[in-house]
Amino acid sequence: MADFSKAFSGSPAARGGYAVTSEGAEIYRGIDRRFHSSWDGWPIVDALKFAASDEQELQNTLAQNKKIREKVRTWFKHMYWDRFAGDRITNQEIAAELFEASVELGVGRAVNCLQKSLNLLNGGRPEQAPIVEDGRPGPETLDALETCLTTDGFSFVLHVMRILQALHDIGRIRKNPVQDRVARERLRRWVVKRQEAQSKPAPPKDLRVED
Repeated sequence: MADFSKAFSGSPAARGGYAVTSEGAEIYRGIDRRFHSSWDGWPIVDALKFAASDEQELQNTLAQNKKIREKVRTWFKHMYWDRFAGDRITNQEIAAELFEASVELGVGRAVNCLQKSLNLLNGGRPEQAPIVEDGRPGPETLDALETCLTTDGFSFVLHVMRILQALHDIGRIRKNPVQDRVARERLRRWVVKRQEAQSKPAPPKDLRVED
């Protein structure tokens, strides 16, 4: 089964720090205080802010604080991983992609992209009935995922998921091309991921360069 610790360790949330945006939003490792003011890590942030002499000391003490690191980890697992049943997914890469997509798009939309991908790839297989694209990771979705993984492999499923997520961001940018910076940045990452995935061909072993 998929491992949350592995998915989280590769997430930007595991490497981020404390920041205050130009709009005054206070964010720590992707947790926005405006929307999650009840998070139990904020008292620690406030105490360290009071004690720190400057910005660098605050960043250092936050990074070294094991208690707040564990609170961040617990929060992300509860808010995202558990809600799409990450522990029940057998493939680590698919679970990690769902985790990242859930953080960026919301759990419902991330699961919906997975469901659309599975219906697309499983279409035409009489033994696999279409699943409801409701954004809920029920047993039918998990069964359809196993069928698709067995037949097509995780890489095919992963790429279709990313295409659908990119199409969602394109739709957002078309509605608000100037101000939707979040979707624009996500789309930039999709392109970079695609480019990085293209491996260069190995040079011929018998290549010789004449003087």
